[in-house]
Amino acid sequence: MRIQSLDKQFIEYTYIENRNHNAIADRFVRNTTIALDFLVRTSVLTISFKEDDILQRFDVIDILVADTTNNITIVPSNKNAYSPKYNTILFYDTHGVVFRKNHKKRWFRSNKGYNSPVSLLAHELIHCYNELYDTEDYLNRKQDFTSRGKKIDQDGNDLSFPNAEEVFVIKMTNQVAARLGEDRRSNYGRSYYPTRHVLTTKKAKKLF
Repeated sequence: MRIQSLDKQFIEYTYIENRNHNAIADRFVRNTTIALDFLVRTSVLTISFKEDDILQRFDVIDILVADTTNNITIVPSNKNAYSPKYNTILFYDTHGVVFRKNHKKRWFRSNKGYNSPVSLLAHELIHCYNELYDTEDYLNRKQDFTSRGKKIDQDGNDLSFPNAEEVFVIKMTNQVAARLGEDRRSNYGRSYYPTRHVLTTKKAKKLF
């Protein structure tokens, strides 16, 4: 696994205990390293699901960090996504997302949910794992659009998950969110907002 810096240099990632993150000059490399170190150290990316009535349980980050064949790369972006063509994860390291917990209700304070940048990175890492290690099922889920049209808000906006892969991955990501003390998502609608740190949902302080 490697990280692309803001000036397009590539840095191989390996876990180092008690790493001095302040010594990393590049903001994106620093934030991504903090996030990856956290995921490795805490095992919050250990996911469980049933397949053919057999309970599967494994730590996604351990498997991906140990992968030396697929050249997995995390690159800076203003959105979060996974590109299977080049095994590339796009990571918005400075922003979390806010969403409605219940898509049928308005944007009341109690109906707002928040996920941190590290939680969003975990989501894309799960997509990456599925594509590389569960390819047939991943492709089948990507072509399954039965989830569409099932999450319509009061204004007629479709907040449904676009395919079965997103439905599957959000269930796994919600396991991570629960361990992080963050909110669970039940629909695909979300908006980005700046956070104080890659590991928090707290909004960045405004500069005047």
